[in-house]
Amino acid sequence: MHYKEAVSLVRAGFEVTHIAPGDINGQVVDGVKFVCFKGRSSVRGRVAQMRTLYRLARQVKADVYHCNEVESWTVGVFLKLRDRMRVVFDVHEIYSTRLSERFFIRSLRPALGTLVKLYFRLLLPFTDRLVFAKKSVQKDFPKNFKKIVLVQNFVEADVAHRLPLSKTGKSLNNGKIVALHLGAINRARGWPQFVESLARVKNSNLHISVVGRFGDGTEDQFKKEVLRFGLSHRVEFVPWIPYEDVPDYAAACQIGMITFQPVHDNFVHALPHKLFDYMLARLPVIVPDFAVEVADIVRDSQCGILVDTTKPEDIARAMDRLAADPDLRFRMGRKGHDAVMKRYNWEHEAKELIAMYQGLGPSRGLL
Repeated sequence: MHYKEAVSLVRAGFEVTHIAPGDINGQVVDGVKFVCFKGRSSVRGRVAQMRTLYRLARQVKADVYHCNEVESWTVGVFLKLRDRMRVVFDVHEIYSTRLSERFFIRSLRPALGTLVKLYFRLLLPFTDRLVFAKKSVQKDFPKNFKKIVLVQNFVEADVAHRLPLSKTGKSLNNGKIVALHLGAINRARGWPQFVESLARVKNSNLHISVVGRFGDGTEDQFKKEVLRFGLSHRVEFVPWIPYEDVPDYAAACQIGMITFQPVHDNFVHALPHKLFDYMLARLPVIVPDFAVEVADIVRDSQCGILVDTTKPEDIARAMDRLAADPDLRFRMGRKGHDAVMKRYNWEHEAKELIAMYQGLGPSRGLL
């Protein structure tokens, strides 16, 4: 959010304050003022901190409250009822399924999903705009709601100037062909299948690089599996790299990987930022064939291979195919890069966001 929406609005002349958990209270970063409080991770804690959020938001006295979670949207509606401020809800997940899958047994999930949608219906009359981060989140809202703006979380194309102008398809890593997985990693995101696929590939020059933190406590299991398959010399694990270094890191690899498993509805309808990081860096991609929005983009752009990511042998086959054919890697990588530069870039989406705010009138404040 900070690197995209808030900064883009500041550059467009809006005054923006970001209220969020953190430890940089009172600081100004890239023109964005930060008001921070101590965050809580439990459900009870997040509900309790809504009172703090409400108090801090009233102190800001914003013209528009741009809300990124259901609880902040609820706070925004209370502010609108009290002070007649405008409210924007930024929708980046299918909440009816995410909340039910996270907290309830399977038999109760449909009922909870229905309750979430009904709660959203109560808030909609007091909401000035809905900002959709991807098309599939429409599932939680009535199709006849007129105040929807699509602002998708694509990559910033202006970093392309510092990346290699072209990829010859040859590895820059002493002959290694590196398949990269960026971002949060856990079982549901397919690390067991990814690791096993490396054990199955025929090309001994294939390596994998996993960059990101484990969100489910399985890091030790990951390392044990790497040892069990005898892959220690072919697997690199990097817990974290600075956001601004991601494009250069990706550009030094040869294949981009998304290995989501079809265990959550949000993965079926995912639109992960790493897809566009890979495409910008001219990496051919290997992605799940069940992931609706991802598969459509890759198929339309002809920038990668769709596979059944539940099957390590299918992932391995795709990795071997790309490793063996530098020209194919080059063609797919170039097509992905061209697609980002022409369509799937944040600069294009930022115009939609800015136009929406200009339509709302003079504004300051981002919650």
